[in-house]
Amino acid sequence: MRKKVQNVDKINVALAEFDALRVEIQWRSTMQHGLLNLSLVATAALGTIAFSGLSRVGILLLLPIVGSVFGFLYFDHDVAVSRAGDYIREELRPALKRYTGWDDALGWEDYIKDRRAARAGVLRAAIRFDILILLTFEIVPIISSIYLLFSATGLGFGLCGHSTFFFGDLDCILWLEG
Repeated sequence: MRKKVQNVDKINVALAEFDALRVEIQWRSTMQHGLLNLSLVATAALGTIAFSGLSRVGILLLLPIVGSVFGFLYFDHDVAVSRAGDYIREELRPALKRYTGWDDALGWEDYIKDRRAARAGVLRAAIRFDILILLTFEIVPIISSIYLLFSATGLGFGLCGHSTFFFGDLDCILWLEG
């Protein structure tokens, strides 16, 4: 014989699922901050080593790799957080509204959206935070690659003289006369 599931049980299950998703969101957000910090520290450390002597400038070639890896991991967590938020907004919130009859159940996202819309100006709408994060992960590696491409430090591994330098997926070929 099957027991009828009461609304109280449904509410408890939905709230437990909500709590689990909030824990995952918080963990992923913490990981994002850690990845950002690690990327900045790795960039500073590699830059310090690279510029401590001309023979070490080639270490800057690691920056695009480091920036890309940390950037991809950061945005992977970002996508997972967005998916969890979407599930809360699109599945759990309507379910709790149905079970409780309370239209403002889990209304935090609406509250934030309304507050953000009230404060939004032209500049705030034009600059997105994720673009700034992307620049954090990629601008220094790009600048370091450009520096290496155009520096005449005499590195012996293909940046100067008659040689080829492959830059990431772009496969840019640069021929310099030595």
